[in-house]
Order: sequence, then C-alpha cells, then structure tokens
Amino acid sequence: MSNPQIPIPVINWFKSSYPTLNFEQEWLNQCYDYLKNHFELTNSQLIKKIETQLLLSDLSSSTSSINSPLPLTISLTNSLPNLPKQICLSDRGILVQIQSITEIAHSALSLESTYLKRKNHAQGRDRVLDLDDDDTLDRKEPIRFPRAMLKFELSDGHTSVNAIEYRRIDGLELGETPLGCKLLIKKVKVRRGILLLTPENTVVKGLQVEELDAQRDQIFQTSLDIRLGRPSDAADQPQAEDPAANAQPDQPPTNTNRSRVTNSTNSNSRAPQASTSSNRSQGLSQNRSTNNSSNISATPATSAPTTSSTRSRPVTIVISDSDEYDDDPEFDAALLDQLP
Repeated sequence: MSNPQIPIPVINWFKSSYPTLNFEQEWLNQCYDYLKNHFELTNSQLIKKIETQLLLSDLSSSTSSINSPLPLTISLTNSLPNLPKQICLSDRGILVQIQSITEIAHSALSLESTYLKRKNHAQGRDRVLDLDDDDTLDRKEPIRFPRAMLKFELSDGHTSVNAIEYRRIDGLELGETPLGCKLLIKKVKVRRGILLLTPENTVVKGLQVEELDAQRDQIFQTSLDIRLGRPSDAADQPQAEDPAANAQPDQPPTNTNRSRVTNSTNSNSRAPQASTSSNRSQGLSQNRSTNNSSNISATPATSAPTTSSTRSRPVTIVISDSDEYDDDPEFDAALLDQLP
C-alpha cells in the first residue's frame, strides 16, 4: 500500500487482519478514491468499506500476483517423490475464495436428483399440493442437498488448490454458499495436495463474486457430468463445419424421385409398367442396337453430348420398389447384359 493518501491506521489494520494479503495497487487506489469522493468516512468506516469491496471482488483483480500466498508446491506434493506428503500452511491468515463446491460423500446421481428437484421447485413446477403427503404440505422449507463432506476448489486469485471439509464448518452449504465466498485459512494441514479444512483453521468471511456465482449451476452440472463419465454440454455442441472442406465437385442434376438406368433425360419416355417381360427384353435389344457405341450406366455419361438430330428414340428402364420386377429372371438378365 504505497498510496500516501490512505490513512496509516487503515493500512495497519489490513496488515494485521490479512497478513499475507498483497493488494493490487491500482485496484486499491481506485477503491479509495471512489469512497473518498462519495462518502465522508472515519477510519473505521473506511476500513469496513474497503473490506466489503475486497470480499466482493475477484481476488485475481484485487490482489497482486507477486508473492502469491498459496505455495505452488501444494499441488505437487502427491507427484514429486522428494516433497513431503503432508505439510502445514503458515499460521498467518491466507485469504482465498471458493471457485467451486460439491459433495463427495454422496453419489453424483443423488446430487443430480436433488439438483433437479430444487430447480423445479424454484420454477414452481411442483407446487401442486397433495393433502395426504406431509412432505408436500410445507413448501417453506427449501430442498437441501445431502451433507457429509464438501469439496472445494479454492484460489488466492493466482494459485488454485483443492480442499475438503475435514470437519463440518458452519456457514458452508452446497446450493447455498455462493461462488466467490471468501475464507480466511491458517495452519491448514495439506495431505497429498488436499487442504483439510476444519472450524479451527477456517473462518468464513462470506460475500461473493457476482460474475463467478452466475455460473454456479453450470460449474456444478459440469462436475456431475465428469463424475458420471458423460460429456458435458460444452462437448456436445456441434463443431462448425468448413464449407470449403465439404465442398463437392459440380454434378449433373439427377432425378430425385426414382433411380433410373437410361440413355436419355426425357422423363416422358418411361416404359409402361404393364408391359410383358418379352417386350422389356425387346426394348433392351432395340436400345443396344441403336446405341452400340455407348453403355447404359447409373452414373452420368462423361462423353460429349450428342445433338438432337442424331439422338434415337429414348428407351428408359425404371428401377423401382414395385413387385412387378420380382421373380423376372429374363428382365434381370437383359438389364445386367446392358451394364458395363
């Protein structure tokens, strides 16, 4: 705190109450200037106002990244053999905020079931009362998550660690405690990279980070998806397709109503369906004799187009799902004979 305008008693109070806190100087100056210009405050009132702004802020913006109070080695205690598996944090208070919260002593399915009930209750979808069901008569009591052991992701604004509620701490509750809620921790045991929180080493300072808490449901649902081994909503979003990658070369137009094997595009030359098999064979033979230089194909012809003066009367064979062509070996043989 290098701003000479900030009273010394205010500076000393924060050094005593938050001994490891290192303010981001620009944030502190702006906070002090705003309070000074809008209020006439005593030192004690100024302390309270600045502390409130601190607890409402995201520590990543209100504190400096220099000399982060949480040791970086915490997350490495379980991976590096030379580090002790259990350490203890400083007895000087460290201010952290809750980044996420969940319950690990109950199944993800039970948590999700409770989450959906709370969501429906909040939206008023299940407020039809059953007079024979005592549980539905009193809707003033909120639906609570099962409680045994909470797990947190904590951050000092620059370093994140995992923590569990080793013993129950009043003031912390899944579904009620907002994200960004501040905790002051000291002398916390760290075992295999996990902070063990107890009422003796944790003080709930409260408040929240509004932008972070707005994502509380999404963060909680993502944690359940991970535990249940299913993709999160973000992973389900379809990838944007590249039109250039999927571009296909230009193809001649084809008839989308039926698949045709033909040597002409005239749609009015369809062979009558009532024709006998002998007539079909005769038509095929006639077609082959008049077009002996080209084969009938299911794909568009690549040869140069012929003029209308040299084009013979078209003969079209329609491939259909009809039963007319079933069990007609003579027709099938004639058709196969025309294919390249």
